[in-house]
Amino acid sequence: MSIIIFVSLIFSLKAYSFDPGKLEMFPESIYLTTLSSANPKSISINNPGREIASLSKYPEKYRPKINFWKNIYTKYPDDTVLIHDKSDLTLIYKILDFTEIKNTSRNAVVYEILKNRSLKRHVREVKNKLKNCDHQCKKTLLSGKKYNHKFLRRNLRTQTGQKNIIQSGLNRFNNFEREMNYLFKVTSAKRDWIALPFLESSFNPIAVSKVNAVGAWQIMPFIAKKLLPYGNGIDGRYNLLLSTFAASIILKQNMRITKSSEISIIAYNSGLRNFFKTRKKLNKQVISYDEYIENSSSKSFGFASKNFLMEYFALQESLNITQMINHNVQKPRINFYISRCKTRPKKVIKLLSSHDPKAALYNSHYLRKNKILNAGQIYITSENLPDKYYRRIKEKELGRKSPAQWKKGTKYKTCQII
Repeated sequence: MSIIIFVSLIFSLKAYSFDPGKLEMFPESIYLTTLSSANPKSISINNPGREIASLSKYPEKYRPKINFWKNIYTKYPDDTVLIHDKSDLTLIYKILDFTEIKNTSRNAVVYEILKNRSLKRHVREVKNKLKNCDHQCKKTLLSGKKYNHKFLRRNLRTQTGQKNIIQSGLNRFNNFEREMNYLFKVTSAKRDWIALPFLESSFNPIAVSKVNAVGAWQIMPFIAKKLLPYGNGIDGRYNLLLSTFAASIILKQNMRITKSSEISIIAYNSGLRNFFKTRKKLNKQVISYDEYIENSSSKSFGFASKNFLMEYFALQESLNITQMINHNVQKPRINFYISRCKTRPKKVIKLLSSHDPKAALYNSHYLRKNKILNAGQIYITSENLPDKYYRRIKEKELGRKSPAQWKKGTKYKTCQII
């Protein structure tokens, strides 16, 4: 029976995201290989509040937060977890290294279960210390600062390191460096925006969130329906190139509405509704991002929303943005076409792949490739396609229209390419 449960669990992990909390019901004996490795190493905390000199351009009160997130992105890998306070990010209680547990666990399921249980135990230990915090405790655990201990116990949070995850994102970016530079140029996108897909998904084109935001830019379904090819076995959110056009449009619209490049970034993640409420509360037409963050009282504007801009700033400091987005990078040979005839994506992509090694990646928005689709489909390739069957999108159209609008103006035929 135990073997059946274990096998079914492994197969379910391929389709669904892993939630260690849901596996607490299973007996530990099913998964454990070495009980002696069930405790992580505790890393000493050296000057957790020490700031990096380059952060001086940001408001002083936000520098500790930016510094915290920069360390998460550049110092700690994903087998390191910090136990810290939500409000004061310089208040780090423990830094736990799970490398040994990861290396000695039988598989990823074992590792996640052990890691999850160990974290719960360490969080309980910190809470107990805070409950009975004497003079020595205040000196070592709280760095001599005065806090409300009851509030601190409720305010605990864990944060996993992201260093290797961001590095994986950089490796994925390298495969599309020329294409991303070209898209940023034709859409007149701000260079700093490249930090956003790293923050949203670590530049992962197939990332899917709990609320069904998809792709490197984590675009929601209702946005995809307006700006991208979407539905009938097609989802432009999975296509890095098409979703970059959509993200640029969203960010430009946010900037026009908020009159602030920083608030436009926050709104990309949490939407504009809370911005309108805060602006009305302050009775101002134009507000700063500092006013927005400090005066937003919506329940939906919690820890993640308040820290989103700080994480964005931290990634700007962590990534070599001027090198990543450099308009002097050689323009890639890439063309965007609208099909004039019915097509079967599988057949078209196969033909394109014989000459273009990136054809499958360029056309990843087709989820049901074997289906015959009506005329008006987007195909992306480095090859030149015949005007008789495909209309090439002009560069000025790329910068002015969303992918969902490109098919307008195309003359269709009663033909079929399968």
